[in-house]
Amino acid sequence: GVLDELDQLLTTLAGKSLDGVILRSAKSSFIVGADVTEFRNISDSARAADRKPADLVRVALGEPSDAVRRDLLGEAIDQLAKAADPATALKTLASNVLNATGDNLAHRALVLGELLHEAGRRLDHVNDAMAHVAATASKRAAQSKDRHERRAWLALESAAHEAANLTG
Repeated sequence: GVLDELDQLLTTLAGKSLDGVILRSAKSSFIVGADVTEFRNISDSARAADRKPADLVRVALGEPSDAVRRDLLGEAIDQLAKAADPATALKTLASNVLNATGDNLAHRALVLGELLHEAGRRLDHVNDAMAHVAATASKRAAQSKDRHERRAWLALESAAHEAANLTG
């Protein structure tokens, strides 16, 4: 398949001294920028689909490409949909993102908002998770002394309310 072809190409290029590599595709939706070493760890599509939602969101948090980030979040939602209780799984995942430290809060809020929006569109009965995120964000906005941090929390609260309106 495509990944085998890519692996063969990377193996060939690994032994050469190159200044750079240009990747082209006939597809208009081709996206360059993924960590190609990650593809070497995926032997088939079934193994790729086994990644946990938390891992996918963690990768999405560090992904600069909007399109790739949306794909990762979509895959996370697919995995959440397979959970015995998708609403609880989403609430736990959202809590982990909310409680993460050391990274850009505004970016974390944006990515979590994207995740909630996609969950609202694709998962049923997740209003409890949305309400949890909205309440937590509202509380943290009220406690925040930093104007930018407060804006990020309020934006996340708004995203959670909007996502709740999408749910079934």
